[in-house]
Amino acid sequence: MNKENLIEIQNLEVVFESKESSIKAVDNINLSIPKNTIVGIVGESGSGKSTTGLSILNLIPDPGVIKNGSIYFNSENILTMDEINLRKIRGKEISMIFQDPRASLNPSITIGTQITEILETHSGLSRKDAEKEVIPLLSSIGLPDPKRILKSYSFQLSGGMCQRIMLAMAVSLKPQLLIADEPTSNLDTTLQAAILQKIRQLKNSYGITVILITHDMGVIAQMADYVAVMYKGTIVEMSETIKLFKNPRHPYTQGLLDAIPRIDDYQKKLYSFAPIDDQSEDIELEICPFIPRCKFKTELCKNSLKPALKFIDENHSVACFHPIEIK
Repeated sequence: MNKENLIEIQNLEVVFESKESSIKAVDNINLSIPKNTIVGIVGESGSGKSTTGLSILNLIPDPGVIKNGSIYFNSENILTMDEINLRKIRGKEISMIFQDPRASLNPSITIGTQITEILETHSGLSRKDAEKEVIPLLSSIGLPDPKRILKSYSFQLSGGMCQRIMLAMAVSLKPQLLIADEPTSNLDTTLQAAILQKIRQLKNSYGITVILITHDMGVIAQMADYVAVMYKGTIVEMSETIKLFKNPRHPYTQGLLDAIPRIDDYQKKLYSFAPIDDQSEDIELEICPFIPRCKFKTELCKNSLKPALKFIDENHSVACFHPIEIK
């Protein structure tokens, strides 16, 4: 494992199985997360982004199964750890915030008690000492009137407040890695900006490495140092963020960027992907998964195994037989 990387995912394959079918949610991906960076994972719903994040904590819900691969965290393979060692890592070394904060907070326990229990369990503080940490922690993420909030229940607070509380819980133990899964979904623009600003501040203050999972290319442009673009369980393009936005090389990435409204060209018709035949979505193809929607497909694409992710430039790799030419 490269010492510059905090996380290295190798040949990860996650499958959701039932009696009727088997769906490959993550299909043999490789991804390295450098220390003290923000790495974005972007793609449509169902592309495998959240499943990849959950795999890092070995928390794939039933009927999902990690079929193959390794996930190295500080040179230790998370997928071979026993439950005792996994519990030591979860929360303390690797934290995750989810897109629905209310579902992650216990509505029958006050916010203050929930944060206190986290600090007691993972940091070894006494209850009295843990309680002293709660108000400064809530203040540090910009919540007004923290004394009132610690006595409140989640159902008494707004979605934006609950998301910031989840962020406070996630960083309370100063983890090495924060996985943020759609942290700004269902929030208005002002609250989105506040959450993203706080994530960046925490990253800079504590040296936390961040994996930012989102479908929003605007969030990626604002926050990420590097970006991995996922489509149907595969990574189709990886690059430094600036380079990817300037010169996307995969047709899917280009389509995502062309679908973003531009204030300097508001009359431009936004790009929309070709519709997909329902049957083609259900077939486990070994060819390029983007073929049904790709306007550049050729006979080579249709008759070859899916292209591997290959470097085409420094720190820029793409899985495509016909990468888009640099402008």
